[in-house]
Amino acid sequence: MLDQRILVAYASHTGSTEEAVGTALQEHGARVDVHPVQDVTTLKPYRTVLVGSAIHAAKWLPEAAEFVKRHTTELEQLPLSYFLVCATFREDTAEHHREVLAYLDPVRVLLEPLEIGLFAGRLDASRLPLLERMLVKAMKSGEGDWRDWEAIHDWAGGVWEHLEHGEGEAVA
Repeated sequence: MLDQRILVAYASHTGSTEEAVGTALQEHGARVDVHPVQDVTTLKPYRTVLVGSAIHAAKWLPEAAEFVKRHTTELEQLPLSYFLVCATFREDTAEHHREVLAYLDPVRVLLEPLEIGLFAGRLDASRLPLLERMLVKAMKSGEGDWRDWEAIHDWAGGVWEHLEHGEGEAVA
């Protein structure tokens, strides 16, 4: 069993999916810290890092991308995984998979992760700033919660298994 902690660093308005990733890792025996990216100052105590973000306007939140840029040198030395949460992925089609995966291109150019998790999110317009709320209503995107907790749990378990067994092939 690994003796160092795992960091789940995220950019999100609510953090619920990120907490689920952390909980799943803990259930597999990992020691996990779950923190907003802006609260992380060092990666020294961590064996691996999972960085995730909600998607807004077809992009990771800026603070998540900035986290990867700020910690590139440290992240190059650690197993790294990315995940994202996006309402677009509520329909798991090949087209949506390609579209949502492309949202990671700006950070994948900086560092290619070993694992990538793509998850459907939720859309609650009442939690958005006024301009975004108006845009959502104009686009008639529909609100809802499409997160698949089992898929999130299974992905996190797979990340843990790869870490425990030293596997290191990129998975998307």
